[in-house]
Formats: sequence, structure tokens, C-alpha cells
Amino acid sequence: VLVAGVFPIHEAGDGIFTCGDMNQAGFELLEAFLFAIDRVNDDGTLLTNVKLGPFAIDSCSSSMRASRDVSNFYSRSVTFQNSLDPPARPSDVIGYVAEETDTVTAAVANQITPFRVVNVAYGATGVELGEANTFPYVLRTVPSDLRQANALLSIVQRFGWSYVSVVLSDNTYGRTLSIEFARISKDAGVCIATTQTIKTTATAGDLSAIVTALKTKLPGAVGLVLFTSAEDTRRLLEALTASTDAAGVFILVTGTKWGDLLSVARDFEIAARGAITLTIPASPVQDWQTYFENLQPGSYFRNPWFNEFWNDHFQCDFSNTQDRKYDSTCLGTERLNFGANGLAQELYVPYVIDAVYGIANGLHSLLVNTCGAPSLCPQFRNMSNAGPLLREELTKIKFAGANARQFGFTETGDGNARYNVLNYQRKVDGSYGFVEV
Repeated sequence: VLVAGVFPIHEAGDGIFTCGDMNQAGFELLEAFLFAIDRVNDDGTLLTNVKLGPFAIDSCSSSMRASRDVSNFYSRSVTFQNSLDPPARPSDVIGYVAEETDTVTAAVANQITPFRVVNVAYGATGVELGEANTFPYVLRTVPSDLRQANALLSIVQRFGWSYVSVVLSDNTYGRTLSIEFARISKDAGVCIATTQTIKTTATAGDLSAIVTALKTKLPGAVGLVLFTSAEDTRRLLEALTASTDAAGVFILVTGTKWGDLLSVARDFEIAARGAITLTIPASPVQDWQTYFENLQPGSYFRNPWFNEFWNDHFQCDFSNTQDRKYDSTCLGTERLNFGANGLAQELYVPYVIDAVYGIANGLHSLLVNTCGAPSLCPQFRNMSNAGPLLREELTKIKFAGANARQFGFTETGDGNARYNVLNYQRKVDGSYGFVEV
């Protein structure tokens, strides 16, 4: 049984379907996928009579490329295989682990939904992916953006505010969350003083007008709730800074689009000071980290992108490379070390692992219900509705995920809504940064 994974192993290239430079973060996600499948296969209590096989596709950070490759896989117009195994067949794939972004996740789902195949996303939080009619087989190990509205209302209530202003980006994220926030705020007795929209075509003058409108609601509405993209948040901070009597007056409360990105507030620290933001929590997975640090090019062959990653990370070429990119030669004795050479565990590593464990546990439960044991009996092989039944099982099960943390999908197929709350503040040395509160 195959589990397919789609990962941004490369950045997008100059052309629509071309790939750019190696994306080390995406490569880590691929290795988390392979690690998790190994763990499932080594587990003596899970899928005891079934082995999972990995099938990976490089999206190259492009929804169009991901859509094309998945489509080619199902049309059988392109053969997908390595040098050791027979070609992968669509009928062998029980589910997908895809993807980090909303656009690529939607592109993959659009291709596999007609075949009723489950897709568990590990980083896509977009509200639209929760539309059951459009994406009936999409689940995710991260919470939907919609849950951020509840989290931000809790923060507003913690401040004791009953009167706030709202600014949103003119996109699905901004519109949907602002509507949800308005609905639940009314029930909670929190009034919205004004709602301002940053249009995609907004000029500096438009942003200035928004700031002016916000100032008319002072001194009551010092709380400013943002449902904005990182880019729009930065433009608003710039406008607040330009207005001499507005910088530092408002307390901004916003979600994961700003998160812990220091670049959003760079040069506008005074206007941003005191802001409260959310991030999706991720604790480093130590077992995976140890596994990754022990990978060596002389003994690791299953990942066809591994040598390229090694070249890119250590800025060296192997001696047998025809087209050299770097001046240094890789010795093969280099060592991967988290905390050195810019190597850090990617945020979504535990969420990829949870996605694989989820599919494995869901399949285990489905096989036991269908076959009486976790084996591929004829009844299961002949099922025409395995996908819908697997999705149903996934919303019922609970299992030990990454770091042995208990995990379960919600009824709507989302991950549990857990957030870290950060405060943007000035530090003792005079610099600005985020502190978890």
C-alpha cells in the first residue's frame, strides 16, 4: 500500500513548470514523511500484516506543477518509479500527505477528489479547504484559519476590551475571518467600532485614510484586530508610523499571517510595539532529528534528492559531478548538525509525521472493521468506497503522534486549534522581538 507525499523540495523556477533552487525546509518535510513511514512499518502493533510504501512528488512550490504531475500519474501518461521497485499505480495509493500551502493543497485535491482519495495536509490552513462540498476528502493536521477568530476574541476579552476596530485584507482569509469574528464578538458583548478593508489596489493614500478612520474611534477603540496578510500588515504599520499621532497608540492583535516574522515590523517597531500575534506550536521531534543527523551520502540511497541537498547545504560538489556548481569538493565526512550551518528543524515536521500516522491508524481501523484484522482481504481490495470510509475513520480515531502527543482530527477534519501567543516588545538590549506569553 502506497502513501503519496507532495513536498516543496525545490523553489519555483522561472517557468510555469520548472524548478528552482533546493528548498532545504521542503527537503526536511520529505525526510519526515519517510521517517514516519519507517516508524509505522517497524511498529509491531500497527498494520501488522501490511507494509506502507512512500511515493513522493516534488511540487517545486508550484500549484500548477503539482496539479500536472498528479494528473499525469492518474492518466498513466508518465511512469513514476525508482530503480528498485515496479512503477507506482494509482490503485495502490491509499492517501496523500499534501501539502504545506493552500494553493498546492487545493491543486492536488482537485485532481484526486474525483477518485475519492483522502488527502491530509500538513501546513495548509485556508478556510476554503474546509468546504466539504468542494474538498470532501481534505483533512489537515493543523487548525483551520477559522479557529483564529475564536483565539483572537479570547485575547480581546483578556484585555478587557468591549470596543475594538477591525482591519482586513481583501481576500478569502480576511473576509471570512472578519465575518466570523463579528458574529462571535456580538454574542460575547464586544462591539466593533469600525471595519476597514485594505484593497489589493490600495495606495499609500488609501492606507492613510484607513488610519484616519481608525483614529476617529479613539480613545475607546485602542484594540486593533487584524485579519491581514503579512504584506498588508506591514503597509498598515508603515501608515501608522507616518501618522505622527498614531504610532504606538494602538495595540494590534492578529493571527498567524504575521506570527513570528520579524520582517513584518522592521523599521516600524514603534507602531508594532505591544502587538499580540499567534503561531502554530511545533516542538522539535528529537527522534527525527537524530535520524536526520545520521544520514550520510555514502550509505543513504532511497532519496533521489539527497545528494543535491548535501551539495546545497554544505556548498560543495562531489568529485564525480560533471557540472560543478561550487568550488569546494564534498568529502562525504561532513556531518549534519542542527544548530550549525544554518540547519534548523522545519516548523511542519511534526505535522507531516502526524499526517502519516493518521493515515496509518485510519487504515488500520478500516481494515479491522472490514477484514477482522489489519490485512488486505478481498473485501477491502474490492471496495469502491475505501476513500470515504477512510475519511470517516480518520475523524473518529485518536493516536500518539509526533513526540507521543495525543492527536485526533475534529469532526470537520481539522487539527486541534492550539496556538502560541506572542508579544512584540522591546528587549533589554534595545532590539525588538517576540516573547511568548
